[in-house]
Amino acid sequence: LLKLAPKLGGKNVLKIVQGLLTDKDLGNTATRALCEWSTPEPMADLLSMCKTTDDKALKVLTMRGYLTQLTMRTDLTPAAISAKAIAAWPLAIRPEEKRMILSVLEKAPTSNGLDFVKTLKDAEIAQEIKTTESRLADALTVITMTASHSANQCPPKNALDNDPATRWGTGVTRRPGMWVIFDLQTKKTLSGLTLKYAKSANDGPSGYTVFSSNNAKNWTKITESKAKNAKPNKTDIKFGKSVTARYIKIVQNGRHKNFWWAIHKVEFKFSN
Repeated sequence: LLKLAPKLGGKNVLKIVQGLLTDKDLGNTATRALCEWSTPEPMADLLSMCKTTDDKALKVLTMRGYLTQLTMRTDLTPAAISAKAIAAWPLAIRPEEKRMILSVLEKAPTSNGLDFVKTLKDAEIAQEIKTTESRLADALTVITMTASHSANQCPPKNALDNDPATRWGTGVTRRPGMWVIFDLQTKKTLSGLTLKYAKSANDGPSGYTVFSSNNAKNWTKITESKAKNAKPNKTDIKFGKSVTARYIKIVQNGRHKNFWWAIHKVEFKFSN
């Protein structure tokens, strides 16, 4: 019956299982049931056992259960999740659980999490630490956009707010020479980007040229499209090779007598 408890769930079942944790014969099975619980209610029990047990196998088991349930906490802010993950680090005795903590930090990016990862020195997971640091830095970078044309109700920031219902738009019909510039804040390596505009399906670029720069003054051409008609829903821009730069500029080359150029969302293809 204990093996079925995680699937049954509920406060009453949880209370029964908690009451068996110290049972000589059923304690281990009860602990495993809490680790496999489908909701995060047993987190406090698991953390307590992880802190107090001298049994290596039990410490590993409860740590894994705790971290898995921490990612279920939709009621916690990224800052709270990150803080709990950082606090669990000293309890992780194997590289496997340390990797789990790094994964949790990536899913809840915060500046404190990034600062913590920068202090880590562990030869067994050195590459994973480096990757997590890079991913957190990317996630916390506030990319900005400027444009040659913008409607008052459709400013450039709308293209980067991760809300497909809002958009940046030129406010006038497409014409050659319109441009947008993305400031990545620091030099980043990327292989392309995707412009999404499904809710404004006719408002993609009618051909484009893409440039890169490190100072927003001297520009290097990356790629171009001579297509006369905008693609529906989105435009995937592939660079052909990885490019390292701070600024990316897209110049709109075509013309349309009825439709704007608009962007609802931008996805950057960063390299790790």
